[in-house]
Amino acid sequence: MSIKNTNKVLVVGDVMLDIYISGIANRLSPEAPVPVLKVNNEHCVLGGAANVANNLSSLGIKCGVFGFKGDDQNSIILDNLFKDKSIDNLTFTSSVSTITKTRIVAQKQQIVRLDREVNFNNPSKAKLAYEKIIKKFKNGYLIISDYGKGLCSQEFLSHVFLQSKLLNIKSFVDPKGNKWEKYKGAFLVKPNVKELSDILGFELENEDDAIVHYGRNIMEKYNIENLLITRSENGMTLLRQNDFMHFHSEAKEVYDVSGAGDTVIATLVLGLLEGKNIYDATKLANTAAGIVVGKFGTANINKKELRL
Repeated sequence: MSIKNTNKVLVVGDVMLDIYISGIANRLSPEAPVPVLKVNNEHCVLGGAANVANNLSSLGIKCGVFGFKGDDQNSIILDNLFKDKSIDNLTFTSSVSTITKTRIVAQKQQIVRLDREVNFNNPSKAKLAYEKIIKKFKNGYLIISDYGKGLCSQEFLSHVFLQSKLLNIKSFVDPKGNKWEKYKGAFLVKPNVKELSDILGFELENEDDAIVHYGRNIMEKYNIENLLITRSENGMTLLRQNDFMHFHSEAKEVYDVSGAGDTVIATLVLGLLEGKNIYDATKLANTAAGIVVGKFGTANINKKELRL
């Protein structure tokens, strides 16, 4: 089945650049008890909210991405990656630097990560930039990818949800932190068990009955229409207003979970765009998760791997 409204998906959130520096480490430094890495490769990929857009693009969905970046060299790298992936670059330049995560990898094992980031704190600027682009996504889909870096504030998201309602845009949220008031009214929120525990205020057992019981409490409290909980080796659980469904994990081998949540939410939207109901779309997303965790690094998936 062909995808409908292929230009109607917008990703909003904390855009990042992921840098991988890899090589061989077979001795310790004489200067300190740390490995010496002989570098043989360095490459950059889209990270954070940009990785969600990258997943959508890999799945054949034309999409746009909105977020902040700095006036720096890494923002130029981001722009080029968006162009290479045919992603509509709707980012705006801020006074803070581009969020960058550099992973040092030896023999395919990450040994350290270097984060360069300053939280964004200018919701007025974000709202003005957002108003200029949102109308082109009327009757479409919105994915909010919150990494807690400042863009997805209460003030900004209140504006986003209001615009979404006026323009008949369905909103999906990948949450962060324990302030879910800002997600009120979302069509779907997709936490993992740890994120659900954070909002509950205690460590939730990854068991079916507990997930359903406490998940429903959160849905009611924050007026969420659908809650999709990703549960690692226990698969996923989709909660709706009057029913629920568990999906067993399809992962054959877990190699790296980096970006797996981004793949889930992108594939879920793919399923809905192809006319599937939300249960079948979730089943497809569960299959995608099982594939992507078997890859190294911030990876994405394509329709061929999903046998579509």
